[in-house]
Amino acid sequence: MKNEVFFIVMLCVSMAILIGSFAASICLSNSRKKRSRERGGLREYKFLLTSFQLFAVGFFIAAFCVFLPLWFSEDLSGETGFTRFFSTVFLTFHRVFRLFSLDEDFSGVQGLAFSSAFWGNLYYCYTSVLFVIGPILTMGFILSFFKEVTASFNYRILKTKRDIYVFSELNEKSLSLAQDVVLHSEKTKHKCVVVFADVYEKNEESNFELINKAKYIGAICTKRDITQIWLKFDRRITRKIYLIGENQDENVQQVLALIETCREDERYNSGKTQIYLFSTTVESEALLNSVDCGKLKIRRVNENYNFAITTLRQYSIFEKAKETDNGKEINILIVGMGAYGTELLKALCWMGQMPGYRLNVHIFDKEQNGKEKFQSVAPELVKYNDSTENEEPYYKVVFHDSVNVNEYAFQEETSELDDVSMAFVTLGDDELNIETAMKLRVQFGRNSKIKGTAVPPILTVVYSHEKTDATKNGLKNMEGQDYGITFIGEISSVYSLANVEQEELENMGMTCHMHWAKISAESKNTEELKEQKLNKERDKFNRYEYYRRSSVAEAVYYDIRKSLGIATPAVTEQTLQEFEHKRWMAYMRAEGYIGGTEGDRDDIAKTHCDLIHYSKLPDDEKKKDENN
Repeated sequence: MKNEVFFIVMLCVSMAILIGSFAASICLSNSRKKRSRERGGLREYKFLLTSFQLFAVGFFIAAFCVFLPLWFSEDLSGETGFTRFFSTVFLTFHRVFRLFSLDEDFSGVQGLAFSSAFWGNLYYCYTSVLFVIGPILTMGFILSFFKEVTASFNYRILKTKRDIYVFSELNEKSLSLAQDVVLHSEKTKHKCVVVFADVYEKNEESNFELINKAKYIGAICTKRDITQIWLKFDRRITRKIYLIGENQDENVQQVLALIETCREDERYNSGKTQIYLFSTTVESEALLNSVDCGKLKIRRVNENYNFAITTLRQYSIFEKAKETDNGKEINILIVGMGAYGTELLKALCWMGQMPGYRLNVHIFDKEQNGKEKFQSVAPELVKYNDSTENEEPYYKVVFHDSVNVNEYAFQEETSELDDVSMAFVTLGDDELNIETAMKLRVQFGRNSKIKGTAVPPILTVVYSHEKTDATKNGLKNMEGQDYGITFIGEISSVYSLANVEQEELENMGMTCHMHWAKISAESKNTEELKEQKLNKERDKFNRYEYYRRSSVAEAVYYDIRKSLGIATPAVTEQTLQEFEHKRWMAYMRAEGYIGGTEGDRDDIAKTHCDLIHYSKLPDDEKKKDENN
């Protein structure tokens, strides 16, 4: 056989390329698995090819190399120079394509004769393997292609005239929210279609389970990025888009791209297009305030803030208040000064400004400078802590720093706390939270035996649905005694449609905001100017998160006050206005604001001239505290 050395060299090159591409595809797959597990890290660098595509390219090159010498046989022996080179290359390409299409004939390989049996057998065996792998890769590509085509056809053709819910990523959070969307759709008998973007079938058990669960609820999974998904032109349907990926920076970039796309197209530029950005960063709020949103409904979802408000509405801190000579005293214990713990503390400070109640909060954390960290977020909330001035909001926050829940010092310090009304455990880990809650229950039980104090309810954050569901009848010991520990923060409750979109609270907040706007509009001379003022304030509420959060806080406070029976017959109207102003002062300080000079309000510097005592307010400003 001619050019036997060339055959052997190209065989070795082909095998090296095939093995190398296989190893590279495995490394790429493992790298993506590792990156997918990282939460809150840097934005993932996206390689041009998937693992499958990388191996397919390597296989094609390897097949080309092993078939290339076949055309240096007698068939082209009469050709020379460029003609032989050109024909060899393109006929080899043709042969490789035939390999993928099940049309290649193995007889051309069988007719080869090597002087060495070893090389001949190796060449035949290796080439026969390629003949099997080629069609398999073709079938894999076809199946992958038709999955995407089927998903697109199902979305564009079969499920028309349905409200669409599009999620930027398939993860536990988005799946939980999608499941609630489907449940809500079934209850209301209003058909919808759920789409998950950027879904790739990886060789991971967790990813496989997520895809199966998504398909079970009838969701469409597509590889397209959320910024590339067709949103349908029908003006009668509602489009809800959730930027809910683990990478918050990517969520922000995607929302800006979507806003620009939808704003520029009149078919999308309406309140029927609603975009929800999951982000807790200051950057995201500032960017949404700056971008032109057109007529779109844009909302930033802060899971930590929503969790705090929802929890304190559901579990009253006032029920277990202790009767004292100075009124009722609320003693709250929070273990863990993370994101949840911080938001709980901020909400407690303004929610606790209730006539007839005094609030004390104890914070336990393993960090050394918990007070200083909180002070950087809300400087005047710490500055006026435990103030003795009558017109100041009253709250007493005690920071217990450098206390590890796994050490005896934690039990020792909690044993000194008397008459705890309610305890929250928010350490960021389900197992540790449950373990710590049980330690607290042991200590509270001992205090009850020794001091005669009541055992307070303990609320601990447990993310797992399975663990929460297992304790729906209570967490009990071997004798059937209930520990009195309640699991909160379960994934299906945090990522539910009601908790994410906060429609009920927004409606309540709008009512409070427009009540305030009507009082502000009284200074206008004509009805036309008053109406312009009201419309402007309505637009500001819908456009800016600052006004929504502030008004929602007022609405929640008023709702709780009403549920406690604290109304004008019980106390004077002036007292209610004074306490509403105290509540507002505590809220603004929790948002990081400090007092400003007379007439000065600077929302960038976070200074406000009305952060003064109620008695010093101008009369027209006092009227704004009338939320009875």
